Amino acid sequence: PIGEGTKFNASNIQTVNFDIERDASKKITRTFSLNLNKFGRVTGSIANVTLPNALIGYNTGLISNLTIDNVDVTYSNATMDAAILNAETDGGTVKNVTVKNSKLNMTNSVSNAGAVVGELLKNSIISDITVESTTITGGNYAVGGVIGKASNKELTNLSFGGSITSGANRIGGIVAGSFVEKATNLTVQAKINHSSASNYGTKCIGGIVGYSDLATTYKDISFNASDGSYTSEINVGELHDSSTRIYIGGLIGCANNAPIKSGYWKAGSNSKQLK
Repeated sequence: PIGEGTKFNASNIQTVNFDIERDASKKITRTFSLNLNKFGRVTGSIANVTLPNALIGYNTGLISNLTIDNVDVTYSNATMDAAILNAETDGGTVKNVTVKNSKLNMTNSVSNAGAVVGELLKNSIISDITVESTTITGGNYAVGGVIGKASNKELTNLSFGGSITSGANRIGGIVAGSFVEKATNLTVQAKINHSSASNYGTKCIGGIVGYSDLATTYKDISFNASDGSYTSEINVGELHDSSTRIYIGGLIGCANNAPIKSGYWKAGSNSKQLK
């Protein structure tokens, strides 16, 4: 077991390293490293854990039917691919996953970071993901609510609720850097705060996607679903260099030929329905 009342089932795992300790408050603190090969399977639930890195480092297998609750991950040294669940998926599958009441904290040197997957490579599959009441802080490049950078074929049924605070060059409520062909049913209700610009250059900040390339087709995407939790916001801090350019979009910050078939954006008293 990993924590009190926790179930964790895995088979054919390539590498597992456990070092479990309890602090004075009985909260579990542990060093965890797991790489999942193409025959590996992870299901179950994980709760009340503090970690120095993602639960799963490198995934080419299947992560499914998994619930993560109250898991805090703090990266202090990493520079690439950070997440609460999985740092990098390469040809693997991540589906039917819920992350809630959790935190991802990073130094300002980390690139490709998201609550569920840091970087999603070609031939990978992701679908039916829910992230709620979760905060993401820090990062330098490509910080997303669910995924940092996605280069697979399709994103389907992904939602993020919580907050992102970062000075990264790419920030998105679902994905910061999107290089996919198709994205369907993406929903965000979150506060996105771009901290004062310590790194310079062009910045792309979007309620759904920070930067979109490869002519991705978007359908049924919405920023601020009307469930009454709170009003979604995008806030930008003070700029310290005249060469810094920031592009902000309720749905997409920067887009290179990315048609939106249907989308909804609402922030404060301003809203716009796209048809």
